[in-house]
Amino acid sequence: MVFSSALPVLLPIAFVTIFLFYQVDKFLLLRFYHTPPAYDAKLASGTVHLFPIILVIHLAFATWIYSMSDVFQSTCLPFENFQEYMVTAER
Repeated sequence: MVFSSALPVLLPIAFVTIFLFYQVDKFLLLRFYHTPPAYDAKLASGTVHLFPIILVIHLAFATWIYSMSDVFQSTCLPFENFQEYMVTAER
């Protein structure tokens, strides 16, 4: 999810992957596994405590990728002569 800012196609791929993992795990749980592992609330709370860190990493990467001039090149506005463009646009 960290790299989804740079590659939005990763979001549908992640959705399909997570859905397939869910279906396979559900099938295996119902057909082959006998006793599920003994997890407690510590695993879930540890994961929830990682969310702010993951959010900061995602926002930092998104800010970095969106601030690169090579990613979003624009030929519509000549940014080299932006002041001249604004003066002519006001007239």
